[in-house]
Amino acid sequence: MRVGITGHRGLSTLVEEQVRALLADQVSQYDPAQLVGVSCIADGPDSWFAETVL
Repeated sequence: MRVGITGHRGLSTLVEEQVRALLADQVSQYDPAQLVGVSCIADGPDSWFAETVL
């Protein structure tokens, strides 16, 4: 399974906390052995997603 993301930079701390929680919830629904995360690793949600997948 491949999952990709794109997001926006410069989000507030409150929004960052919410997005990180949502990412963790979504990523946890996949079998880690079968998950490949695709991201540009830009600042913000792209890198938060990569951290969550790892």
